[in-house]
Amino acid sequence: MKFALLGLDDTLRDLVASLAAEHAPVAVMHDIPGPSQTELAGWFPDARHAREWDELLALDQETIVIVARGESDDLRAEQLRKLLQQGRTLVVSHPVLASMVVLFELEMIRSDSRAIVLPWTPERTHPGFTEVQRRLQAPSFGKIEQLSIERPVEGREAAGVLRSFARDMHVARAWTGEITKVAALTGAGDFGNLVVQMSGPSGTIIRWSAISRAMQTSAKFTLVGAQQKLIVEIDPSTQHWTVDGAAIGPAKSLAQTLIDELSQRLAGTTAAPTWLDACRDAELADAVDRSAVKGKTIELYLEDVNEENTFKGMMAAGGCFLLLFTLPLIVLATTFTNLELPLVEYWPYGLLLILAVFLVLQTLRLAFPVTATSNETAAK
Repeated sequence: MKFALLGLDDTLRDLVASLAAEHAPVAVMHDIPGPSQTELAGWFPDARHAREWDELLALDQETIVIVARGESDDLRAEQLRKLLQQGRTLVVSHPVLASMVVLFELEMIRSDSRAIVLPWTPERTHPGFTEVQRRLQAPSFGKIEQLSIERPVEGREAAGVLRSFARDMHVARAWTGEITKVAALTGAGDFGNLVVQMSGPSGTIIRWSAISRAMQTSAKFTLVGAQQKLIVEIDPSTQHWTVDGAAIGPAKSLAQTLIDELSQRLAGTTAAPTWLDACRDAELADAVDRSAVKGKTIELYLEDVNEENTFKGMMAAGGCFLLLFTLPLIVLATTFTNLELPLVEYWPYGLLLILAVFLVLQTLRLAFPVTATSNETAAK
């Protein structure tokens, strides 16, 4: 398995270091931050530093591109578009972009090209996660009624806190199911003390709160069932989990975890977590931002974002516009008819032609391939 690096951030640094320790081949690097260039040159002495990012497009399809967050979201989004259009296999920092809209656009491109995109969330493959899943499924635990998350954060700016929130939601949603209601509170726009209350169709109440890293270094997940309570602590620096006091370390290195996960996906034997899961996490983070600004609960409808549904929305909007346009047209046409202006008597035929064209446009939806919705995929 060969790799290429497009950027480097704090989410991917440990993974890249693990790849270097495992002597994984890295062919090309681009957009590496200045302070890290010398370090990575020592880690991967055979890697070529590309001057232009589009040199990655010329790599063979077997090369897996690892994409980090960039200084410019617009540039990174354009790079991801072109990589996905080529159908390349990507490992992506989560969340790699702040814009939920752009992420869903990339999901539509990925769906068309059938590209494999792995959002890098090693928590989902950790033995501690598997142990928690096992305990939650035990009849003695009962239904999950509450989940409380305390997340240590370093800065107080919105972008960094919301990134931590999105990553935690990637884990939480696997335990509680989808989330459809989000209410957030901050102190005068200070996201360092952000508190979020959430719920979903499962009925589980979820509370997420940001606390200072000076007070606590490990993230704490408290799951309350109908009959039992489970406390999980995750130390991000060591990748160790503590489940009800029992310490659980990683079963293998981050590099080996990545290689095994990619091998399974390339073989078509596993699908979760998907890029759509990452988009849902970003959608929740966007809802938190809007809720904090507006001071009200935001409801999410978990609609499938694809070309067919986008087309249906455009046609619905076009139908409303046509209705608003038709009513004044009839009034004006009747008035002009009374004035006996030339060719005015043909206005009904013009209106009929417009309606006919609009109806014919509806048949374009037949051009979209029939694909399973995300809800159907999840059911499977």
